[in-house]
Amino acid sequence: MNVSPISAAVSQALPPAITLRPLAATYGVEADLAGRDAAERQSFVPDRDSGQVQLAYADIVVAGGWGLKSAENFELIKELAGVLKGEYGASRPLMQKGWIPAERQIGQTGKTIRPKLYIAAGISGAVQR
Repeated sequence: MNVSPISAAVSQALPPAITLRPLAATYGVEADLAGRDAAERQSFVPDRDSGQVQLAYADIVVAGGWGLKSAENFELIKELAGVLKGEYGASRPLMQKGWIPAERQIGQTGKTIRPKLYIAAGISGAVQR
């Protein structure tokens, strides 16, 4: 099989039939961004400073599942996550039992995560985790 590179000219101009509008204008939302630089408009806030759970962006996640048997044992998961300066999560059964809020559920029906380090305790070997 022989593969050769192909080049093509790309025009910067859009055909006159296409009109681009900002999404905010489409829904009648106004934002005052005048006088703000790009860093102010698109700044990253670490989870520990935001007050909100951002499991999808955490570098370290420690998670627990049904195998932990009790809410007291799940406290060890939270403690380990704190020691590692990571976030904690759990499988769906623990969320349904009320041990964690819904935003900390990990798996097919929860959050998709891509941490650098993932520690799972008492969680089945489902491919979604």
